[in-house]
Amino acid sequence: MHSTHHFPLLVFISFNILAASVLHSQVTIRERVKITPKQNPQPLLSTQGGGVFQVQCSYSGSIDPDRPNLFYLKNVPCGVNLGGKVSGTLTATAYTGVYTVGYRFSVPRTGGGGQFRFAIYLDSDILKETSFPVSCPTGCTLMTEEYIPLYVGFAITPTPGQILHEEMANLAVSPVSSPTPYLTTVWHPEVPVTLTITVGSELGEFVDQDGNSLGQSVTRKGSQIGTIRFAANGEQPQGAQGTVTIDASSRDITKTITITVVRTTPLVDHFAITLEHDEIAYTETSKIFVQAKDANDQDIEFDDSEKLLFYLTTNPEYGTFIDANGDTVSASPPCLPNARYGDAREGKIRFAAVKTNPKTQATSVIRVEWQQDATKMGEKEITILEKTLKIVMTGPREVRPLIPEEIIKLPGNQGSIIPSRAMTELRVQLTRGGIRIGGHPFRLSSDYIDGSGGHDHVTPRRPRTLDNYGSFALKQTPPSQPNNPFEGTTALGGEGNIVYTASVFGDRMLFTTQSRQIPLLWDTLSIVEHIPDLHPLDRNEHLIIYTSSGTIHRLSNSNYGTEETLNAASAAVAQYAREYGMEHGIYLAVIDMSLPQGGLFDIGGNWLPPHNLHRTGKSVDFSHFYKDASGQKITVNLNPA
Repeated sequence: MHSTHHFPLLVFISFNILAASVLHSQVTIRERVKITPKQNPQPLLSTQGGGVFQVQCSYSGSIDPDRPNLFYLKNVPCGVNLGGKVSGTLTATAYTGVYTVGYRFSVPRTGGGGQFRFAIYLDSDILKETSFPVSCPTGCTLMTEEYIPLYVGFAITPTPGQILHEEMANLAVSPVSSPTPYLTTVWHPEVPVTLTITVGSELGEFVDQDGNSLGQSVTRKGSQIGTIRFAANGEQPQGAQGTVTIDASSRDITKTITITVVRTTPLVDHFAITLEHDEIAYTETSKIFVQAKDANDQDIEFDDSEKLLFYLTTNPEYGTFIDANGDTVSASPPCLPNARYGDAREGKIRFAAVKTNPKTQATSVIRVEWQQDATKMGEKEITILEKTLKIVMTGPREVRPLIPEEIIKLPGNQGSIIPSRAMTELRVQLTRGGIRIGGHPFRLSSDYIDGSGGHDHVTPRRPRTLDNYGSFALKQTPPSQPNNPFEGTTALGGEGNIVYTASVFGDRMLFTTQSRQIPLLWDTLSIVEHIPDLHPLDRNEHLIIYTSSGTIHRLSNSNYGTEETLNAASAAVAQYAREYGMEHGIYLAVIDMSLPQGGLFDIGGNWLPPHNLHRTGKSVDFSHFYKDASGQKITVNLNPA
């Protein structure tokens, strides 16, 4: 007897198994069963179709060669009617319409068993697949027939088509049928569909049923698109609503849908700007706070990632911006694009008055614009005051070099008295908006200007000692310890005067003061260290000029003296010439008096004596007699009997 069994396979699949006696040996296929198709109508369209429809069938066990064994593929309207052996592949051109596919094979009564697989493809995409082990100890027959529709395309639908920000829309794909075979495209719900957000990606993304992110593009089978949602979890639309465009692509078919996302917060109308300080001085900064407002001037939420533009509309030469990373904008005029609204709202953008120090005060206007719409903006004035660190001297900017011989040594350990002519007073003051500020730390130092004292040697420079560079001390009783550099703080009123004691050289000395807190605050002032009223010595009938320091000091810089000394030197030479009968063409040489500004005359070029006495223009060195024509040195008895 035959018994009939039903096995679930796939949709539209049922199995009829006819039991028989079974042998447990393997039987190979020894015959091919052919089906002679009837004459079918010609296809309505080109035989090119829309791809390849393919059926694969395999069974690893034994079959009954005495019974019909085959599988087949039919699409009568399109002229497809193929049959073949149990194991193998049937291939046909894919047209729209319904394909009938089936198989029938028998396991022998002598027993059999194996693995069975039956699969249906559209090109490389698998539409259905059945695979299971077969066990028929008493024999059986397996058969099925399936109906596979191929469609002309698909439609994709969002539900709903309009959502609020932070809501989700479901997506569904449905097949589109055609009453006639289709030429170039066929489609089935089991082929892949790729969804891509092409417009409005900033408004949201694809998510799965649990809300997990799938990004801006995702691929699923058409039958699984219903598990995907669009979530409006991105930025708020820039206007009252925004549009998201989604392309769905599958087998050279592209469908486009749109979803409208409605803004849930009020639209920005303008920005309110407040400052940490409405008034600052040069070198100071102020935080800028920006708040989005609606048309009723109420605070509204605005996406922190929105980009703002900062710039100055008036007097841009007085300041610039510091961004959220602490970088100072170097562009001129200053302009800071791409600033995040979240940073601006929290005051992470600053205005810095670091470009130009106004003489009194100036006003700049800070403007903030939304980069997406420049009409959404705000402005705020900021006042910049002058801020000046300055060296102030009320008296003449000159001082007499320190002459060791003029220092009065006090008995015991009571110190010494420096001549007042070698000292001068100054002060360092800080003003902010014209008002003096006390307690600001500064550093004060001095340095000579090369060549300013008649020293033609520039290198090496003087050793850094107080004698060589002068010293500063706070004016008080008793005086503070002299230093150079000197560190102090600004004072108010008449307090805080500083006494400068000159160096031992004649030159132009440059004072420099700099804030110890704000490097941009500094000032310079120069004074002259010199012996007043020194003049160069001119040659005469019996007087020529030489120098003992060669190229270290120019001849023209080496013979300066007071008017009294110059007259005395010329008169002495003239008197000597008369009294001792100096012949014409014989000269007495003056070698070194003082440098143009006086002070230490270092004939060795090493900033040291021996010319200790040649500081004030009152010392003259005479040398040998010379013959003017040949420059030949001659010996003359300066003290004839």
